[in-house]
Amino acid sequence: MTVMPDTLKKSIRRKVSLLLAISSISIALSSCSVFESPQTPIRIGINAWPGYEFLYLADVKGFYEREGVPVQIVEFDSLSDGKRAYERGNIDALACTLIEHLQILENSPRNPMIAAVADYSNGADVALMKTEAGQPKSLKGATVGLESESLGVYMLFRLLEREGLSLDDVKLESVNQSVMRGWFCEDRIDVAITYPPTSIHLTRDCGASEIFSSEEIPGEVVDIIVFDQSLLHDRPEDVESVLKAFFDAQEWAFDNKEEAFAIMGEREGVTAEEFAEALSDGLFVVGRSEQAGFFSKGGLLDKAIEKCNQVLRETGQLNGPERHQSSIVR
Repeated sequence: MTVMPDTLKKSIRRKVSLLLAISSISIALSSCSVFESPQTPIRIGINAWPGYEFLYLADVKGFYEREGVPVQIVEFDSLSDGKRAYERGNIDALACTLIEHLQILENSPRNPMIAAVADYSNGADVALMKTEAGQPKSLKGATVGLESESLGVYMLFRLLEREGLSLDDVKLESVNQSVMRGWFCEDRIDVAITYPPTSIHLTRDCGASEIFSSEEIPGEVVDIIVFDQSLLHDRPEDVESVLKAFFDAQEWAFDNKEEAFAIMGEREGVTAEEFAEALSDGLFVVGRSEQAGFFSKGGLLDKAIEKCNQVLRETGQLNGPERHQSSIVR
């Protein structure tokens, strides 16, 4: 039997030890890549509305990145589209009104939690109609274009209530904001339930006149940012970072209006001047320091959500158990 020299034995042992060390390092690095991999982006749904654009602006200006939180802004043509995407689990957070929030609680097992108030509408949401001899046509029998299962039905109900009419007195057409201009200008609808930037186009290009606005129902149309309860539980610091970036974007925008309004207006298809007009015409942005006034017990948010709940139940849009009392982050 041949005896292996000691030098060869030592050489083999060194190589085996080196291979084991390399293997251990590879396993360790592999483990680190699993545990230290970037978090999944928080998917936030928005549609074209000036108050939501600060979420987009925060992305463009790198405010989320600065806070160390990955965010994906998902754009929709309407509030209804965003609502459905949230209900299906395609997004984690949503900018919407209280109406969509209550409808999600009614129709979905998901748990949207109101974490911030973006703005409130005191004249920005409108019903527009063409005029004959300077006077609006009769609403009775009119064809109304609106976003179904959304704020549009709520606004129409409040308008008809003022006129002593009901939903049975008009014909409803489900029309997204992205095609509302064409339908209205081509006389496929008599009334458009809309908001900026679409309302700007209809007034400017199609001879529309305002017959109703959210100014007549103060405190009822509130725009919010909701996050799924599971996200608040699993990643509370990331949610806090998203909101910080959002409010930072608001403040940066008003300090740098020319650049900010050009960025946000471009996404909405309007000029910087038109975007500035939309922000100042019946839309009130709610900043960081004003949040407490909405979120306090019995505060503005509680009152608004109770009123919306009441109207949606009167119109038969809500029928199930009430869940909204526990859907506000305190």
